Amino acid sequence: ILLVGASTTVAIAADEWQMIPMPGQPDAKPFTLPDLDGELHSLSEYRNKFVLVNFWRNDCKICRSEMSALHHHNTLMQDKGYAVVAIHAGPGEAEIRKLVKLDPVDYTILIDADLVLGDWGIPTLPTSYLVSPQGKLLYRAVGPRDWASPAMQDFLENVMVQHASDQKPENASSDGEREPVGRESPQKPGSPSL
Repeated sequence: ILLVGASTTVAIAADEWQMIPMPGQPDAKPFTLPDLDGELHSLSEYRNKFVLVNFWRNDCKICRSEMSALHHHNTLMQDKGYAVVAIHAGPGEAEIRKLVKLDPVDYTILIDADLVLGDWGIPTLPTSYLVSPQGKLLYRAVGPRDWASPAMQDFLENVMVQHASDQKPENASSDGEREPVGRESPQKPGSPSL
């Protein structure tokens, strides 16, 4: 996988089963949705954090099987400027409460009862998106993933480190002014100076 940032292009080794890059890194569609207690949450609350937005549904067995892995994943990553937000597609608060009572999770579950987030381009459930601290869609995973695996942790930590380095202004001078980005090519031995 290649990460293309404002200043660099870096190859990050990743298996296809992890996540695929989002072409052009579009802005994530904003949302304001209730949690299980009726409290409203917006994507903008997570500004300055990486957010794994997981779309799921309680009658999707594969989605339910991801819940404990997402819980473990969130536990490992939450102190690193990272959050998991699971968005339930459709109504179903009572069923979700039963599910969470049997298998508690430590991440936020929001309810999209009216399916207003269909414009996120969700081809199937589960589908997850990695959103940058600037609100850009970086990666997408269609179908289930082993979120708690060491390979997934390494992959996401590498993405976070690389993204942070891509966001640092290149060529900033000590007085805060940006210097020109273009660099002169090194001169070949024996070629005349201009």
